Amino acid sequence: MSFINALFLGALQGVTEFLPVSSSGHLVLIAKGLNVKHPGVTFEVMMHMGTLISIVVCFWGDIREIFMNAFRRKEFDLVWSLAIATAPVAIIGYFFKANIESAFDSTTVVGVCLLATGVILVSTRFVGKGTVTQVGLAAAFIVGLAQALALLPGISRSGITISTGLWLGFTNREAGRFSFLMAIPALIGSAVLTLPEIIEMGNKDGSTFTLLVAFLSAFVVGLIALKTLLGILRSGKLYLFSGYCFLMSVVALTVRF
Repeated sequence: MSFINALFLGALQGVTEFLPVSSSGHLVLIAKGLNVKHPGVTFEVMMHMGTLISIVVCFWGDIREIFMNAFRRKEFDLVWSLAIATAPVAIIGYFFKANIESAFDSTTVVGVCLLATGVILVSTRFVGKGTVTQVGLAAAFIVGLAQALALLPGISRSGITISTGLWLGFTNREAGRFSFLMAIPALIGSAVLTLPEIIEMGNKDGSTFTLLVAFLSAFVVGLIALKTLLGILRSGKLYLFSGYCFLMSVVALTVRF
């Protein structure tokens, strides 16, 4: 993969990882549209690592509070909630890795999943103002199940987890905060699972540089996109992204790549 392609795909990952329009779905469509072989899960995980650092930078205050006060009741409960929320994606990702990877070859799957994401986002238009500021274990597990669905290309991880949180009565701030905090162990887990492939890819000529370019591009653009989404979420207008998802769904289902 060329420097330009790596830079572009990293930036695309950074924007679409946080804006609720599905990063994986866009990567499939762009790769097909430009007649470029999809970089694969290993390359995508490296870009996810870039966006992971974006989350750490943006939520450093919350993360620091968790570690410094891990044994206080509130922070301890949050750690357990994050663990429960991570379990579904870890289990499903491990046992169905091959099936999930095969879905990245189908624009039809992407189109259907983008349509589903659009519907999910529209549904938040009808959610009342939430009051929950601390996530319980049952709610965490439900949000975790929603996150597992985002393993499919076209299902937005941020879109489906934030929407689920809003439907469970979370405040806008808590829905966004919990969604991105729970992404940290999920992204780290995906990196661990693909570590052998990452090392193998990095040993190939030129691949280490390509991975680094994509990583940095995803980090910088992702940080900007994350701060933008948090601002939109505070206004309660997450549903505005549904129109774009419907449009991209039509493209995926009708355009011959």
